[in-house]
Amino acid sequence: MKAAIGSGVLRACTGLALLAALTACNEKDAKGSSEPDRLAQAQVVTEAALRAGLASYGQPQLRAVQSYVQAMPNTVAVCGQVNAKGASGAFVPFVTVLTYSDGADPVLEQHVALSDVEATRVYVETVSRCREEGGPKPTLRQAAPPLLPPIPANLPQVTQVTATTMMPKGTGRDQAQQAGPAASAAQDASGTLSMRQPGNLRTHPNGGGQVLRVVPAGTSLTIFGTAPGGWYQVGDASPEGWVHGSLVTLRR
Repeated sequence: MKAAIGSGVLRACTGLALLAALTACNEKDAKGSSEPDRLAQAQVVTEAALRAGLASYGQPQLRAVQSYVQAMPNTVAVCGQVNAKGASGAFVPFVTVLTYSDGADPVLEQHVALSDVEATRVYVETVSRCREEGGPKPTLRQAAPPLLPPIPANLPQVTQVTATTMMPKGTGRDQAQQAGPAASAAQDASGTLSMRQPGNLRTHPNGGGQVLRVVPAGTSLTIFGTAPGGWYQVGDASPEGWVHGSLVTLRR
């Protein structure tokens, strides 16, 4: 009787082990199959964005398009070449970075070598991103600093002395005047501009802002302000973001 019970328990354990192994294999296969789907979808989204952004030039032609999973989670880079002007044009490289979030469309950061400035950026992005596990690496969270030692309860009391410093007359006004321009680097401006090529609309100037969207070539925008480095604050009825002057033609 005991032998029968033991053999039954053994068969049950063996069955559970096989079921767990099969489940793990299925999860691994599902994860592996979802990666090619995302790469293919990223390529389709990129090609659609390129055709929309370069529509003012004609019918863009693409070749040598490849997708790469990046080191940062949920990030894919699509690299290739595009001919924006058909038979009269030449193929130039492009790099598009897609960042995915749960339940939302991917955010695109697109660079096409249609100018000297963008050609330099595309070269840097190509070297960094056009490979598996490319791009910036995820930053590791640093461990919490050690706790400070306890403060003794019997420290001697020290009388606090408040010193009053006399400021020369007019110094406060001068400092306020000097701080004024530095506190507000952006300046008001007016007029309109048009995109000479597709460009990234960013949340703030200096190239480090998050990309809000890619503005197609030929789009006309109203200028609401400027910032050092050749940046323009643009939008339709109200300010939406910043574009760099190397991508636009002014129409004041």
